[in-house]
Amino acid sequence: MKKTEDTRKLEALIKEKSTEIGRVIADYKRLEEALEKGETRFRNFLETSNDLMYIADKDGNFTYTNASMARALGYSREEMKGMNISAILSVEARTLLEPRIAELVARGEITLEPAWMTKDGMALSGELKIVANYDFEGGFIGTQGVMRNATACVQTQVFDKEALMARFGGNGAFLREIAEAFLKIVPPQVEILKKALEVNDAEAVRMVADQIKGASDNVAAVAIHDLVTEIEAAAGTADLGRASLLAEQVDGELDAFRSALNASGLTGE
Repeated sequence: MKKTEDTRKLEALIKEKSTEIGRVIADYKRLEEALEKGETRFRNFLETSNDLMYIADKDGNFTYTNASMARALGYSREEMKGMNISAILSVEARTLLEPRIAELVARGEITLEPAWMTKDGMALSGELKIVANYDFEGGFIGTQGVMRNATACVQTQVFDKEALMARFGGNGAFLREIAEAFLKIVPPQVEILKKALEVNDAEAVRMVADQIKGASDNVAAVAIHDLVTEIEAAAGTADLGRASLLAEQVDGELDAFRSALNASGLTGE
């Protein structure tokens, strides 16, 4: 049966539209992949940032805190999930924040310099920028915040001298020997860790991180211990991208630990 002119035109139109649909689907897939990569990069940024970051619902309950915030305040991230922001604010900070909530909702952001209280009752201060989150209809649904220049973070979290003395006694020479051994042993282990990451060996990363974690625990190197614990956890889920980003911070934490030891007099330098 011969095709009519209308039939040929219809077939050509269907072919043309099918090609267009194929291009749209291909573009959508590329956009979806780009969004997934962007989301991964953003989450890696949150997880490895030294700034203290959180997301809270409209009632001020934390739905997300990054590792730096939990570590600085002395809580686990599981403890902080669902915690109300008022639980970590000093009385003065709560007094300053409450009257500015309306301003935050109206303007979209505010900046404060509050004192956050750590789990052990120490004050942590710095510049806090709070940004309002809205739904598609413009309704207020919560906040996200970033605290920069947190003053108590390094001093209270790098090294716990009291814990070290409680564990091994007050013999300064012996404590110095332990600390110096740690500073000699761990840097080569860090290099092995980085090599394992380069070849994507998740099991080797996990094992070396566990060794560094044990060594840092022995000398009360709190920040290093917490950092390699996160590296170990990332390797355990084969998230080597995140593990690599975290590993980039280890050398800086070692330098901070060395400085804290020098200030304490334990290294004898």
